Amino acid sequence: MRGNRMKGYDAGNFSIEFFENSALIFRRSDRRFIEVNGTGAAVLNALLENQHREVIVGILSRASELDAETAELDLDRFIASLTSIGLEMDSSSIKVFDPRKSTRQLSV
Repeated sequence: MRGNRMKGYDAGNFSIEFFENSALIFRRSDRRFIEVNGTGAAVLNALLENQHREVIVGILSRASELDAETAELDLDRFIASLTSIGLEMDSSSIKVFDPRKSTRQLSV
């Protein structure tokens, strides 16, 4: 059970819905979705809210009891997985922090 819907984002080919302990990323082009757990949802939410990398690493560190270095690697892998499904740079209004640039943003 996902619980109550908390909020959602619409970004062209994607719809992102947040629930109490998870999030769903729906890709309209092929009607597929990916569900992320509570930690993934917290990270995704922080990315969409343009939080600084250090804040997001802190979220991962606390939620998963990871050291900062491991949390940074996990963050990079998570962003790579988002990119692999097609969340990439475009002119949408939803912004995601790009770890390759210190304070710049990446659109989804």
